[in-house]
Amino acid sequence: MLLIKLSLVPLFILLLSLASKRWGSFIAGSLSGLPIIAAPITVFIYLEQGETFAIASAHSTLLGIISLGLFCFSYCWAATTLNWIISLLISLLVYFAGAYFIATLFMEPTIALFLVLVSILIFRNTLPRVTTKESTVEVSLSQTLARMIAAAILVVTLTWLANIIGTQLTGVLTVFPLAASILAVFTHINYSKESVNFMLSGIIVGITSLATFYYSLLKVSELLSFSASICVSIIVAVCTQCAILYLSNMFNTKRMH
Repeated sequence: MLLIKLSLVPLFILLLSLASKRWGSFIAGSLSGLPIIAAPITVFIYLEQGETFAIASAHSTLLGIISLGLFCFSYCWAATTLNWIISLLISLLVYFAGAYFIATLFMEPTIALFLVLVSILIFRNTLPRVTTKESTVEVSLSQTLARMIAAAILVVTLTWLANIIGTQLTGVLTVFPLAASILAVFTHINYSKESVNFMLSGIIVGITSLATFYYSLLKVSELLSFSASICVSIIVAVCTQCAILYLSNMFNTKRMH
């Protein structure tokens, strides 16, 4: 099991990084909204802690997506005037404050999804305005390796601590801004604050697919087995992501004309 944890998610990260190298920073960020880290963590928790624990933590994960959005939102604003170190510290503090509060809440999935979608809409439309044209941001080998190593550490650590910290904290920390922080820092150092804005705005939009994954998981698991629910939810998340990319491309095409 440990070998699978150390290899599965990093492999997903590698494939995603290779795919995102062909597109701009917004698309690369948007693809990071796919549940490539969160979904395997939930599956490992199910295998090790049981279905009841996994479902309970998934409730917190769904609502915890708001704290992930808070991280991206706060980093975008901080990056307009501050360096990457201060921007990262501020956004992590905002994330943990939001996560701590969210970990005390429990809501019916439909209400939680509504709040997540509203927060995504607010975050996306109140980001700093960017006047420059989006440029291509290449995902470097060092960035890819950093994401792979960090992802493996997060998966192993969180699944190991799950029984100790309980369902709510486990659920919220499942969407820790791992990919977002690495993408933001590398982009901030190597490119510009405008590129950071494009990247993180893409993640904010992309985590809609993460929200639909967990909402589907919670609802479908009431009717089907957990394994079947995971499969259905992955399909739902991928379809949501495809719709996001299609609509984003259509919007950008119209704006160019």
